Amino acid sequence: MPWRLVKFALHKEHREPRFFPPETPLKSHYDVVIIGGGGHGLACAYYLAREHGVTNVAVLEQGYLGGGNTGRNTTIVRSNYLTPEGVRFYDTSLKLFEDLSEEFDLNIFYSNRGYFTLAHTDSAMRTMRWRAEVNNTTASIVKW
Repeated sequence: MPWRLVKFALHKEHREPRFFPPETPLKSHYDVVIIGGGGHGLACAYYLAREHGVTNVAVLEQGYLGGGNTGRNTTIVRSNYLTPEGVRFYDTSLKLFEDLSEEFDLNIFYSNRGYFTLAHTDSAMRTMRWRAEVNNTTASIVKW
């Protein structure tokens, strides 16, 4: 790592901006308390506010917001499943993610790109071929 980058990172003038508001003290009452601020917990809070007007919500997370499986695993949102219904479901999920940064006026670090899987054995190669064929066939069946 270049020394200039380390020096820049440690300089007080160039602190990283916070992407989420600072934590606030808990209130004595909430309409809803959500345990877990990973993808599912945050989605619950989002839809309670957007679809039902419930905004007096506490999201309790021991780690960091968006963590858990959402933040630490592959973080892949994709539409390569085995049924037309599954493809439609995940395609809708992709569309939801694409607009969230703009809706929140916040960089959620969503990036639409592919991924690469390398097969090391004949068996793995057969599985990869089968998966690719299923995805291509299922995607062509679905009426977009």
